Amino acid sequence: PDRKKKLDRIGIMTFSFNSVLKSAAHPDDPKRTLEILDAPQMIADRYGVHHVEFQHAHFASTEPSYLKEVRERLRKAKSNMNQICLEFGPLNISTPDPVVRLETIDLTKQWIDHAVAIGCPRVLVNQGTLAPEVRQTAVAALKTIGDYGKQRNVCVTLESRGHTTATANPSWEIVVEA
Repeated sequence: PDRKKKLDRIGIMTFSFNSVLKSAAHPDDPKRTLEILDAPQMIADRYGVHHVEFQHAHFASTEPSYLKEVRERLRKAKSNMNQICLEFGPLNISTPDPVVRLETIDLTKQWIDHAVAIGCPRVLVNQGTLAPEVRQTAVAALKTIGDYGKQRNVCVTLESRGHTTATANPSWEIVVEA
């Protein structure tokens, strides 16, 4: 019982398996032996962990039938997806370009809807630098995303990254609750 309680506090990211996940970018790589849909079962069997965090780029599709299959594979593994990590490259809430920021918001809203389809309670956004000169617009973008998530019972999360202004100044924080 104690081990199960401890393991129930842990989630494993599919990012940890990047080198062995099969992908369209590396179709003939013999080291890539793990299908993403098999990851929840493998993680449950091998590590006893039933909380999985997928990278958005690991999804082979966002079609409703595929998302339904992801949800079913999680169910079969007696697991859940605790978070989807959104890494959109240059698209983040701190970008000074308002068009790129709107693209970030729109794409994040789509992934919030995908999270709902899978039964995932959280998405993690790439906050960018959160530098003082973009902070006001970044907070506005995050509020828009957070409000959208709240309406769908999906929390929007951030993480500390390197030497961002947020980590250099721990008194500044953003909280978005579902």
